Amino acid sequence: DAAFCVLGARNGWSDEADVAAAERDATLSFARLCAAAGVPHITLLSSVWADPAAKLAFGRIQGETAEALAAMETFRRISLFKPAAAVGSDGRLLPSDSGSLLARAAWQSLPLAAQFLPNRYRPIALDDLALALRLNVELCDTRERVETLEFRDMMMVIGKDTDI
Repeated sequence: DAAFCVLGARNGWSDEADVAAAERDATLSFARLCAAAGVPHITLLSSVWADPAAKLAFGRIQGETAEALAAMETFRRISLFKPAAAVGSDGRLLPSDSGSLLARAAWQSLPLAAQFLPNRYRPIALDDLALALRLNVELCDTRERVETLEFRDMMMVIGKDTDI
């Protein structure tokens, strides 16, 4: 009795129109369909960059979307997953081939930079992220109607918090 929304912009985070269409419009349309169907729990894959006050359109749109979703009273539970980035089975950051050369370079430097930042900015393995999404629905119970899960929270869900 849960729905997962993992929609994302097809052209990466640098195309504001694409980000708005996927990260806001399609996500909220999906949420309205779930609400109409009586789904009690919705999980949204967002990002650690989501903040309605963000200067970057990607983060601002995701933040506004999370706020709009949280305001939908029809859901008994809303889980907001906010990873910084995902890495594939080879340990490499999943590609973002859009944007300027500078934007791509900044994205690819995230794993190195994350070592010096709070652990919420650490990339998560895609397999671990998928497992955390599933186990959070199946096993976890929260007292909060809207819960936010960042890197450490996701690692705790899958039992890997001792590695942090």
